[in-house]
Amino acid sequence: MSSPVNVSAPGFKAGDLFQSIASTLSTFSEAQRAAQIKKAKAVYLFNIQSKKGSPKTHIWVLDLKKSGAVSHGNTEGEALNGQPKPDISITLADETFVKLFEGKSNPTTEFMSGGIKIKGNMMLGMKLDGILKEFKSAAKAQPPAAASTKPVESGSKPSGSVVVDGFKGSEVLAKTQSGLASLSSQNLKSTVNKVNGIIQLDLTNGSGKTNSWTLNLKKGAGDSGNPTDLILLGDAAKHGKSPNVTLGLKDSDFVDMSDGKLSGQAAFMGGKLKSKGNIMLAMKLQDLLKLANSATKAKL
Repeated sequence: MSSPVNVSAPGFKAGDLFQSIASTLSTFSEAQRAAQIKKAKAVYLFNIQSKKGSPKTHIWVLDLKKSGAVSHGNTEGEALNGQPKPDISITLADETFVKLFEGKSNPTTEFMSGGIKIKGNMMLGMKLDGILKEFKSAAKAQPPAAASTKPVESGSKPSGSVVVDGFKGSEVLAKTQSGLASLSSQNLKSTVNKVNGIIQLDLTNGSGKTNSWTLNLKKGAGDSGNPTDLILLGDAAKHGKSPNVTLGLKDSDFVDMSDGKLSGQAAFMGGKLKSKGNIMLAMKLQDLLKLANSATKAKL
């Protein structure tokens, strides 16, 4: 059993339903997950409009081909985030997806009436009804604690994964997130409180591309016990946060910091680490990164 990522999105009821699917998948054993993947053998991409015809959309990906997981984002690339290309893309309104999930309509009826548009393997669209029914039934069988999720904070922009192709530092952050998830609620709260700050991390890879992550480690942020609220893909402003410090460095130098090959102090003094704000938080960051190595060793 693993902890479900937060895949809900403000203003979309479908987000709560995808969260239910993610929570259900997180309760599956490896055998159950493999069976579900063998049955579906497809990656579904849902381009969901807040209202029919609305330009405001959000994308969810249900990978039942490789990982057996749910991810999401504002763009297709962000939602896929390194996962296999979709075998089918379905465009529909938020309310239509809710009707499909609740069994008040079906893909064939919605397709014939123009309620959904399908790109890709049409037969997979017809299988969708059975897949959603299975997840709805499995969600009902879960104990309340397994299905519950923390409501999304207004103005936040949660992400299902912090990993970005071409950035090894993002893998470090994912391992750190895993390390946080392994802590007890009390230790998680204590770890966050020791940092007590919001850190924006701007990493530049070997190709000259820069990506940002927000470490929401302000005192009280760990009280929910949900580590996916603490490390977020995107800059602080996108999550309605104001960073206490913004750190800029090469992706490779950040990896060296996590491995203990480069200290935060040496990086700063050597000009490898650019800081705007409270530089002491950079020193605290290195202690947090140790969770990445400890989490990895614990899984070996």
